[in-house]
Amino acid sequence: MESANLRLRADLERATAESRAKQVELEKEQQKTAQAQKESADAQLSLKGYVERVAKNAFSRRLDGKQFVQELQGKPQASVRIWYKPDDDEAYMFAQRVYGVLGSPVNDGGAGWQVSAPEHIPSTWETPKHGLSKIELAPDIKTPSLPNPPSINTFQVPPEYSPEAPSGARFRGIGGSGLTLLCSPDMLGSPNSPPKDTAVLVLSAALVSSSGLTVVTESDPSLSDDVIILVVGQRR
Repeated sequence: MESANLRLRADLERATAESRAKQVELEKEQQKTAQAQKESADAQLSLKGYVERVAKNAFSRRLDGKQFVQELQGKPQASVRIWYKPDDDEAYMFAQRVYGVLGSPVNDGGAGWQVSAPEHIPSTWETPKHGLSKIELAPDIKTPSLPNPPSINTFQVPPEYSPEAPSGARFRGIGGSGLTLLCSPDMLGSPNSPPKDTAVLVLSAALVSSSGLTVVTESDPSLSDDVIILVVGQRR
């Protein structure tokens, strides 16, 4: 009887030890699975971030500084203010790029214009209804929202570009460029006698040729004849 009890106790202890060993092994496997899942999630998150950065860079606006300066050499100048969309890194970087090239001294490879440092598009800024708008199209830009889109000609501004529209829509440009120039009516001229080589038209043409982007130019009666505002909206 005592011998049977001893065997039973030994069997129980062995079964208990085996159960504990299996439990330890199971916990190790669960830890390995959890670690593998974490590594997989981290890898997916890293890949997502990489894809987003690549996509963002692919659509980042670029400015050929050398060509930009060459286009502006010997041409009329004006004082330029630069606005960019708040909380938009890409818009900020492009605004800074234009500021650096346009405002740097000629001896330093810049255009030598008088330019103020980029600042946010004012949230409270309102402009009177513009009397005239022009568009300079990049060669490869399609604008299905505009019937027979012209190049540096008068056009009827769609509702989304009206002064009452939110800045994100108002300054999105044509073809998703997000570039708008504001100037006095005299700089833009009239439909019957458009001026040639005014500072705003020179700047518009230089931006188009050096960036490949379309630029919208609008007249604003509140601006003086020697001031241009470059608005860098969101790239779409």
